[in-house]
Amino acid sequence: MTDARIVSATANTKVPADMARRMERVTKKKPPKQVLVEFFLNADEIQSRPLNLAERITRSFAPQPGAVEREAMDLQDQTLRIFNTELLEFAGIVMRLSLDHSFALLDSDWQRTASDRDALECKLEVEAAAAAAHGVSRIPVEKQHDNACDDNSDPTSETNKARGIMGFARFMAKNAKKSIASAVKTVEKMMGDGSELLNPPDHRPLCKEERQAILLMQSFCPQQSTPDYMVGTTIAQGFSRCMPNLTPPVLTRTGVVRGDVARLPHQGIEGFVRDNVIRRDVFDNARDYHNVIAECQTLQVDDLLLNLEGSILDEEKAVKLVTWWTKYSRVDPNATATKSLALKDAIRFNENLLTDTKDKTSAGRSIVLMRNLLFFVAKKKKG
Repeated sequence: MTDARIVSATANTKVPADMARRMERVTKKKPPKQVLVEFFLNADEIQSRPLNLAERITRSFAPQPGAVEREAMDLQDQTLRIFNTELLEFAGIVMRLSLDHSFALLDSDWQRTASDRDALECKLEVEAAAAAAHGVSRIPVEKQHDNACDDNSDPTSETNKARGIMGFARFMAKNAKKSIASAVKTVEKMMGDGSELLNPPDHRPLCKEERQAILLMQSFCPQQSTPDYMVGTTIAQGFSRCMPNLTPPVLTRTGVVRGDVARLPHQGIEGFVRDNVIRRDVFDNARDYHNVIAECQTLQVDDLLLNLEGSILDEEKAVKLVTWWTKYSRVDPNATATKSLALKDAIRFNENLLTDTKDKTSAGRSIVLMRNLLFFVAKKKKG
């Protein structure tokens, strides 16, 4: 089945009399009382296999770079320029409204299937641990597609530094890749030297909703189809001016949120923070959307500290967190100097047999406060 969407919107026009006369003199017809804007959203994933007839027809609607003529869109005549630029801005507004509406529908599906995904993640983690224990060399998470997206994008590049209207317009001139790739995880990266702590493995393949989100985000990173840069710039102005105080939506592990609320994975912090965090495979398939359009920020230690407030870890998770901190401190030495005490104060975990530094909850459970410990050494397993 081939999936595609056509978005249509109608607007009434109000053209001043003198402007209408000038337009009629140039175009030989009166200005329209209504304008109809339609755009085609290609939501079909590019496949490495040959396309069937329906897919070829659908794909033909999507123009190739430089293949679209704009002869009827006069941006040179002063009067027609005003009318046509406002028409293009209207198209940008429709795009933004359609984007938010599509993500709202996607969020409903995401929340409905949350329990199934959680169960699958638990199952895959158990299987991965068993495979690692038996020395399996590779765990294929998902078949990679041809023309995979570039995972070496520099988040500090000029494109990602660009913000606002011109940032989006500048990006519209790029050729966004349209495939979906999911990395193959290796056991060597999941154990041994601690690299799995800074780059925690994510065993679950991309689900249907995540693929839809990626295709949607890629569709709103359009390719340039006309040599006139003003077309893209003007559409971007309408896109940016519509809901200017709200960043575009993104899909995180816990649902759809605004881009400024979401956080990108960073140095393994995502292994301890789940709420509003974007999966790495989703980010890697739509980097420019997250960095440029949605303006997402990366996870920081402060996000981790905030997540630990009110949380009680199990002992295994506490050990993992302390071990991760020793690795992370080598990557960010300033964090060790400024955040170590705050992290120690924030960690609380359950333990059965340790010291007398336990607080008793009303339910009688033992909670260890890390700040009360001088040293922490995990118990060795018997046998």
